[in-house]
Amino acid sequence: MGAEAICSPAGCFSAALLTQALMWIGLAALTVFALATLAFIPDARAVLRDERERASDERDAFARFVRRVADVDVTAGQGYAAGGNGANQGVPGSGPGPGTLALAGGGGRPPDDHVAEARRAYRETVMSVPHYEEEYGESLAENVSAEFGESVAIALEGAEAFTPGLRRTLVDGAETARDRRNSLVRAIEKEEATLREAAKSLSDVESDVESIEGGSTLSLSFEQLMDRWGHLYDLEQECEAVLEERQETIRSGYGVPLRLDGPISLQEYLYDSLPVTHPVLAETTRLLDLVRGVQDSTSVALSRRV
Repeated sequence: MGAEAICSPAGCFSAALLTQALMWIGLAALTVFALATLAFIPDARAVLRDERERASDERDAFARFVRRVADVDVTAGQGYAAGGNGANQGVPGSGPGPGTLALAGGGGRPPDDHVAEARRAYRETVMSVPHYEEEYGESLAENVSAEFGESVAIALEGAEAFTPGLRRTLVDGAETARDRRNSLVRAIEKEEATLREAAKSLSDVESDVESIEGGSTLSLSFEQLMDRWGHLYDLEQECEAVLEERQETIRSGYGVPLRLDGPISLQEYLYDSLPVTHPVLAETTRLLDLVRGVQDSTSVALSRRV
């Protein structure tokens, strides 16, 4: 090895190669630091990753339940119909039509195996997602009531016969719940794209304003201070554009009807665990205050040059 080589227990490297490697490591570290300095968006993106995974798991679980309950045989024989109208309501022998629920099978008999199979399918699909206990921790009846409605929960809990109407109701309810989760997954994916774009724009703004803020104004000429103020003005306009775009997105957004409790705003649902429910607005406002603070100090320096 020549004089330019540097040796260690790991081997020998040329000084030029080692210098280049250290330079790239330093640049990578600076990039990571710049991205990590955002106050709210990194945590929001982590929340989105978790929520997308949970919503996907629930969507797939309801899809599996649909397939399983559709394969459960209906009970042979006749039962009481619940929710019907007319003289046959609650009379043995009146076959429930589509959308009606059978609560009893006559004579107070114990539930048949088909009802038990439907309940087992629900426990082994919807109630078996990894986060179920942490997120819900509900009994089967409580969860079915929240997802499909109280009448369906009562029917599934008290049914003695698995009628065509009960099976159709469970399939319809599960398909609706699956579609709600699928809509949530798509909304989260759009939100992830929005946060990626905002993070890039705001990281650039933060990097620029911090580099300006760190420089002394004492040695700057009037023209240099004007250039500095102009650059800060551009950063201010960029922040205001992000704010306006985000506010428009929120105004034109839609609620997320996760269950039957009614829709809530997407941001309220996603970011409830964070210090702020609108991380892009909070991040942008924070940076806008920083930009304007440096603008003020630059204006003071300009006034002293006049």
